[in-house]
Amino acid sequence: MPYFSVITPTLDRPSLQMLFRSLEKQSFLDWEHIVVHDRELPQFSTLQPFYESAWPRVHIECGARHNDYGNTCRNAAWEYATGTYLVYGDDDNKFADKDALQRIHDCLAAAGEPNVGIFPIMRHGVRFFNLPPRLCFFDTANMVVKREIGQWPAGPEYVMDGLFIERLVAEYSYVAFPECAPTICVPVSSEGK
Repeated sequence: MPYFSVITPTLDRPSLQMLFRSLEKQSFLDWEHIVVHDRELPQFSTLQPFYESAWPRVHIECGARHNDYGNTCRNAAWEYATGTYLVYGDDDNKFADKDALQRIHDCLAAAGEPNVGIFPIMRHGVRFFNLPPRLCFFDTANMVVKREIGQWPAGPEYVMDGLFIERLVAEYSYVAFPECAPTICVPVSSEGK
């Protein structure tokens, strides 16, 4: 069982390659990557050659389009995930550097492996981090959660990522790591170009 399951909902945007490449360079190797398409793939995806060269730790699944900001895809990925912790990386994100997963691992281990870890990210070129209870503007990439509690609300229950994270930190043990270097970068353009 890997330590991390990296979960990525996607609409087959070319920016997914950026996330793949940043994950492939990680110094911490105990991970799997689960990519779930929020639609059925056409017979030839724009990323088909890239998928064909994907290493064994990458699992690609397809589903019907739900238009719920990736939450149905995250829950579908949860079904396939075998890692102790879930790391969320959208298809237009990338890991900040080659040691990002190692930093997350080391922080979680030093804190006694809490249910939820809250980490800084780079968002639009700016370090982004809030402490509870000010979580309503959090990004999914700010959080690492144990697999057994990682299912997302879907459909009308879902309002925004921060509200889900607020619910998690109210119900489960969490540790915030404000001094940690950012782990994931969210680009200026989130349009996957």
